[in-house]
Amino acid sequence: MKRYSHIYLLLLFIVSCSESNESESNGLNQSATDWQNTLSDHFDIVSTFDDLDDWKGSRPSNTVDIETYPNEFPVKTLDKSVSIWQYYSLYESPGSDNWIQNHGTENVWLGKGKSMCIDYSNGSDGINRGPSRLAFKIGNSPEDGYDTVYLFFMTKWFKDFFKMEPENSAGFAYHRFLKTLDVSAGFKSVRWGTDEEHNWVADQGGSTQVLHEYGLNAQVYNYYSYGITPRSEVINSTILTTNTIATGYEDEVIIMSSAKVGQPILNNEWFGVEYRIKKSNPHGSATGEIEIWVYNQNGTRIAHQLTTGIVTFRDGNSTFNHKWNKFVWGGNRFAGSYCPSGDPLCDFSSVDHFYIDDVIVDDSRIGPSYFSILNEKNNS
Repeated sequence: MKRYSHIYLLLLFIVSCSESNESESNGLNQSATDWQNTLSDHFDIVSTFDDLDDWKGSRPSNTVDIETYPNEFPVKTLDKSVSIWQYYSLYESPGSDNWIQNHGTENVWLGKGKSMCIDYSNGSDGINRGPSRLAFKIGNSPEDGYDTVYLFFMTKWFKDFFKMEPENSAGFAYHRFLKTLDVSAGFKSVRWGTDEEHNWVADQGGSTQVLHEYGLNAQVYNYYSYGITPRSEVINSTILTTNTIATGYEDEVIIMSSAKVGQPILNNEWFGVEYRIKKSNPHGSATGEIEIWVYNQNGTRIAHQLTTGIVTFRDGNSTFNHKWNKFVWGGNRFAGSYCPSGDPLCDFSSVDHFYIDDVIVDDSRIGPSYFSILNEKNNS
C-alpha cells in the first residue's frame, strides 16, 4: 500500500508542477490569483487584472462592445471565460504593447502582477499603449446595479503628463476638464435604457454619445487645475451630465476643490481614489450626494470631500427605474471645445497615459477595508 501511495504522491506532484508551469506560461501568478480571490471574498466586484490573459484590442473605433465583437475582449487565464471588461474606444491603431500586462515594476500596483494602461492617444512619442476608454457594466438590465455605489481603484499618473508653470516646477499650469472616469445609470447592454426609453431619446434627437456613452444620468470626473497660487495641486471636478438630450451635458458643474490629487502625481506615485455616488430620491430633487476620498500609496487618507444637496438623477419622459451600472475609465484630454486652437495648455507634455489597478465596486465603504486587507497580506 505504501508503494502505491508513493506513486500517487509522485503523480500528484508531477501534475501540480505541470499545472503550475502552464499557469506561469500563461502569465498567471499564483500569489496574484490569491490576491484577486482574497479581494473577491470581501467586495462585490473586483478586477486586479492579474487573473486575465495579456490583452489588447484591435479595432480603432469610438465604441467597441462585446455584443458586436464577442472575441475582442480580455478573458480569464484559467478557464478563458470573459472578464467584466467589455467596452473600449481607441482613436488610433493599437501599438505593439498589450494594454493589460505586467507593465514593469513601477507601473503595476504592488510591483507584480498586471495593470491596465489608458492612453489618450496624442502623445509626443507616437506609441499607443492602451485604449482611450475602457469600461464595464453590471447586469443585463437598466434596473441592475446600485442606488448608492462605492467605486475604488488604484491609479498612477506622471508629472510629465501635465504642463507646468514656467516659473514653478512644482506648479501645474491651468487646465480644465481632463476626463478620467464617468459613471452612468440605466444601461441595458451597449446602449442605454429600455427599448422604449432609448427610442424616445432617439426621437428627440438624442446624440450617439448620450445613447451609447453616458445615458441621461451620469457624472464625468475630471482633473482640473485652477491656476491659483500656489499651484501645487491637480484638483478633481465633477460635471453632472443629466438629461440634456442633444449633447448629454447640462450646464451644472460642481468643483470638488478639496479632493486634491496633485502631490502623488508630482512624486510619480500610485494613489487610491474612492467615489460614493447616491441617487436623488425622489428623482430630480436636491437629495443626491457625491463623496470622494483620496489615499496615498500607504493607505493614508490625504483628501476628502462630501457634497450634498445636489441633483444626481432625473427622469425623462417616464419614471426611470435605473441604477448606477456602467463605469468608464479614460476619455479625452482637454477637449477642444474647452481649449482655443493652438493653446499650449491643451497639448501633452511628454506622457499621454496612466495606469489603473485593483478596481473594486461595492455597496459600502471600500478604502479602509482594502488597505487593512493589504496590510494583513504584507505582514503575513
